[in-house]
Amino acid sequence: MNKVQLIGNLVKDPEFREMSNDKRVASIRLCTETRRKGKKYTEFHNISIYNQGLVGLIEKYSGKGDKIYIEGSLRNTSWEVDGQTRYGYEIAVGQNDQLEFLGSPRRQQEPDHDQNDDIPY
Repeated sequence: MNKVQLIGNLVKDPEFREMSNDKRVASIRLCTETRRKGKKYTEFHNISIYNQGLVGLIEKYSGKGDKIYIEGSLRNTSWEVDGQTRYGYEIAVGQNDQLEFLGSPRRQQEPDHDQNDDIPY
């Protein structure tokens, strides 16, 4: 089984790119925090979202600082830099994976006001 579940905050606004099959991919960077032996550790994760429905939701509703839950699978990646092959990993979110929005610093709650406040008498 290859399953990853993370809760964290978006480090920056999502980026989008077109694939050769005319589908879009959303790339996000997620920051997570854990505590071990009283010390806080911060980790950063690269996430590629291939599920087209989730790509649309990410584009419409997410931005830097948002807290999300992501479920996907771990995938090894490689790329070339100055003729040398570099290796890393990403979390891939596909058709059967999940994403939930848990909160946003950009969305402020509406202030509570009494319905009678608008009555002119």
